[in-house]
Amino acid sequence: MPVRIPLIHRILYDPVTSCWNWKLGNGETPTRYGKVSYRSETVSAHRLAAHLWLHFDLKSKFSVLHRCDNPACFNPRHLFIGTNKDNTLDALRKGRLKSQGRIIPIDSYTCGHPRTEENTYYKTSGITCRQCRAASNSAYKKRKRLEEHCRKETS
Repeated sequence: MPVRIPLIHRILYDPVTSCWNWKLGNGETPTRYGKVSYRSETVSAHRLAAHLWLHFDLKSKFSVLHRCDNPACFNPRHLFIGTNKDNTLDALRKGRLKSQGRIIPIDSYTCGHPRTEENTYYKTSGITCRQCRAASNSAYKKRKRLEEHCRKETS
């Protein structure tokens, strides 16, 4: 019995971009990533497409990125595998990374710490200074310890 690929019936093909857009039940394309049920789990359509056609491990911590910058697209020819850093740098190069409504230049750091590779933390929502991130995490842990201590004192 042939394996049923749960994505094929959801393709809304765009002949201009050659994107395989995720088709909703009403035939429209969502603005975000399509979701599909695969082996009793909900998976993003583009991650499943990468799994089926690019041999991507669905449990991988790596990201599946879009060359076409279209979240609804799951055409495997438009997808590539990368890290959060790759994703952030790709967004910066394409001018898609914004902070509070303005595009962040690739060489800017507003905290005053040195902008070096060693001091830069890459995440899907942008880049941060490792020193500021460490200080923020430390303050958060200290605040949680104090809250726990106060809770024990009042109990």
